Amino acid sequence: MPQFYLPYAQDPSHQRPLVVMQVAGDPRNYEDTLRKIAARIDPDAPLFDYHTFEENIDAQATQARFEALLVSGFSATALLLSALGLYAVLSYVVGERIRELGLRMAFGASRSDILRLVLGRAAILAGLGVVSGTVASIFTTKLVADLLIRVAPLDRVVFLTVTVVLLAVSMSAALVPALRAASIDPVRSLRDE
Repeated sequence: MPQFYLPYAQDPSHQRPLVVMQVAGDPRNYEDTLRKIAARIDPDAPLFDYHTFEENIDAQATQARFEALLVSGFSATALLLSALGLYAVLSYVVGERIRELGLRMAFGASRSDILRLVLGRAAILAGLGVVSGTVASIFTTKLVADLLIRVAPLDRVVFLTVTVVLLAVSMSAALVPALRAASIDPVRSLRDE
């Protein structure tokens, strides 16, 4: 890349005094006072880049905050799509097994047994997804380790929270097909088939 050099006297960022103050109350209220003091010392000295530590930290974290928001949005979309996928698969499975579920109910299975059967299938599918996702994320933590701030790549709390959320969303998505399966009329399902 092309470069050029400036003498120190022409470089506005070099050898300028940096004043750091600890104040009581709102730091913005002291800007005029600081300008007056600087004007008394040197009337030609400009005062620029007045900001608080909080503003400086916010400015430095803007890009990371945007990236985190973007990743969170993609994660929420992926979670929604996985819930819809599980719902669709279980609805299809229940639709295909109406005759079998009707026979089970005709032979004495209660509605809670059918509900447990469908929710158990959903729990197995969700468990397989969580286990495979956990194994994959353990092996890929090195790729994102540099992006994490104050979070260990293999943080147990994060892994546990994500696991609980995924299982809760999966079981919520499975609840509607399970309730539909539990409300099957055995006589009607056997007559229709």
